[in-house]
Amino acid sequence: MALDDQRDRIARRLDKSPGLKPGPAGLVAEAYCDAVGLAAREAAIRRDCFPSVCPYTQEQTLDEEFLPEYAD
Repeated sequence: MALDDQRDRIARRLDKSPGLKPGPAGLVAEAYCDAVGLAAREAAIRRDCFPSVCPYTQEQTLDEEFLPEYAD
């Protein structure tokens, strides 16, 4: 599923359940850990090749215009 689709799903969920709004920071950390494991397996690289904590803020992860910059 595309990044935009995931952001839309999160925004709709937060709109329907405003009580969840204080919680995404913890969810981002948990999801990041899961994503690192998946990416490491798919790319056949070690987990420690990724930052140990999510390098993006909650605001960045939900911002429709934000895309991380990658080093060449």
